[in-house]
Amino acid sequence: MQMIVKAELVFDDGSVEQVRLASFEREEADLSVRSLGLTLDDGKQLLRRTQQCLSESQAAAWLKQRSICPCGWSYPHKDSRTISVGTVFGLVKLPSPRWYRCLCEAHFFGRQPTWSPLPERLPQRFTPELELLVAAAAAEQPYARAVESLCAVLPVEDCISISGAKNRVRAVAAELDEAGAEDGYPPRRVRQPPASRRARSMAIDSVSTLYCGDM
Repeated sequence: MQMIVKAELVFDDGSVEQVRLASFEREEADLSVRSLGLTLDDGKQLLRRTQQCLSESQAAAWLKQRSICPCGWSYPHKDSRTISVGTVFGLVKLPSPRWYRCLCEAHFFGRQPTWSPLPERLPQRFTPELELLVAAAAAEQPYARAVESLCAVLPVEDCISISGAKNRVRAVAAELDEAGAEDGYPPRRVRQPPASRRARSMAIDSVSTLYCGDM
């Protein structure tokens, strides 16, 4: 038995595009609790593929609308690269074309400058939703455990790491401090650890050394 999951993308101009998201196979003669329905890995695969398909279609539709200069000429295509954005349903990779500036936008004649509209539109490589989940999980448990628990239920293995979780928590804390300062709240006081009373160094003069040597 095979189940094929398909979807339809209906655009604003009325065009429809069918995409195949995933397929799952099951043996008809094999029925057990382990093989019943979708597994966790199957669900993560479906979410990852759905997120990639929808995000890629959104980016392509947005780029298509902005591929023409206001003067009416299409931007000449130079090359294409890829940008990655971490989301709650996986790391999405989006084709990012690089175009030449239109001659009407250039302030000089000669070599035309290039630009990439997609990185300018998506300057952050981490969605706020995923940032909130990482910060909430890392605030209640160790960073390694927080990353492990999120990766167990969501397809975010390529999106988060232990060091990344630390940076996310610090970034959220900094944003909260800035928001509190704008609202008139005093900044947080960082509690300094008490100074240790243990001796960190000791000097011995030559008299003591000679005295100990004679003993």
